[in-house]
Amino acid sequence: LDAADFSPIAHINRLFPTEHSLSTADAVSAELQAQIDSLDEEILHTVREQTSAGSHARKDLEGGKAAMRDLFDKVHDIKTKAERSQQMVHQICRDIKSLDYAKRHLTLTITALKRLQMLVTATEQLSVMARERMYAEAANLLHAVNQLLAHFEGYSGIKKIDALCEQIDEIRTALRTQVFEDFNRLSAQDGNPQPSQIETLLGACAVVDALGADVRREMVSWFCNWQFAPYKHAFQPYDGDAGSLDKTELRYGWHRQLLRQYDESFVN
Repeated sequence: LDAADFSPIAHINRLFPTEHSLSTADAVSAELQAQIDSLDEEILHTVREQTSAGSHARKDLEGGKAAMRDLFDKVHDIKTKAERSQQMVHQICRDIKSLDYAKRHLTLTITALKRLQMLVTATEQLSVMARERMYAEAANLLHAVNQLLAHFEGYSGIKKIDALCEQIDEIRTALRTQVFEDFNRLSAQDGNPQPSQIETLLGACAVVDALGADVRREMVSWFCNWQFAPYKHAFQPYDGDAGSLDKTELRYGWHRQLLRQYDESFVN
């Protein structure tokens, strides 16, 4: 029946090939009706199955869509939480970095305050030692003050630091003045210096070294002028008798005597 070239007439002729076969028409009709009923039942069953399958498919499709939406929601939630976590990590890193900077600055501040306290204490002690002319102690303190003061070179403009630097400069000036006064008194007295004077002047020389190269050169120049003042008085000007060649041995003897007196007065 489902052939493309199906012919109803040919099919009827096959069912009723002769006139005599027409007597079986009722039986054939009943058989055909039974086949039709069977086909209808089969078609109905098939349609019901397809309808049920379609309903299940729609339910499965809706379930799949719902599952996908749920999956997308979960992925979005995970992504949102990941972004929040990343922001929290960045914030924590910034906080840690800020705390690290704060710790570093706090450490530097504490160190600077400790050095400032040491500098103030050393300056006060230096002022006392300078007034008492305790030069050996003053020299040691002056070296310590110089080292501590080097840490505050970049703090100019701060009143406390500027005032402290001014106080230290005043103490240095006072020490220089006192040292030269003591040496001038020594140059004005007769005879060799006393052991107590030598001890004081040793400390004064240490102060001169601590005051720097300029004061040291000034002291060396002053000391040389003091030692050679008698020589200039005795042998200058050179265009007179003192400058003649026969006075060379006399000048040499004077220098030798000066060195001997220097050893007796200062070296030993």
